[in-house]
Amino acid sequence: MSAGDWLIFAGFACLSIVMAVQDIRTLKVSRALSLLLLGLELIASLFDAAGNRAVIEVLVSTTIALLIFMLVRLVSGKLEDGRRKLGLADVFYSGSMGAYLGFVGWLEGCVLACVLALIVSAVNVVRAQNESLDRERPEFEETFVRHQARNKPVPFVACLAAGAIAIKLIEAIR
Repeated sequence: MSAGDWLIFAGFACLSIVMAVQDIRTLKVSRALSLLLLGLELIASLFDAAGNRAVIEVLVSTTIALLIFMLVRLVSGKLEDGRRKLGLADVFYSGSMGAYLGFVGWLEGCVLACVLALIVSAVNVVRAQNESLDRERPEFEETFVRHQARNKPVPFVACLAAGAIAIKLIEAIR
């Protein structure tokens, strides 16, 4: 990667980490920040398109990433507080990944993000089961605790960010 590529990577990684920390702490990510990242990645990718990728490839991979995540957002349902399970920030971050990584990189990053989210969910369930074993509880309460652990939201932007950064670093090593 050239110096300019590393600079773009540093900007992408820094904004991604800020969004990931925000998501881990509050399970909410600033839409303004996610739109800013999407805009910056589109601009950077379109300027870079003259050298490495065609403009149409950048636009198509961004559009596919946005549409797939918007579809998932629409069918995934809502949380108890009325918010959708997949937020708009997740959708916009997906578009940023599509612009920055291209379609294949976006797909690889999403696979890594899903594996990471699965691990986080499994840890939540195991932790809840261990906590329920530590205390004597009626069986219905133990079942309720496991149900709550399974339905605990996962900070998915953080998982997406980890996947995107990992894919770009792997790509840089190749």
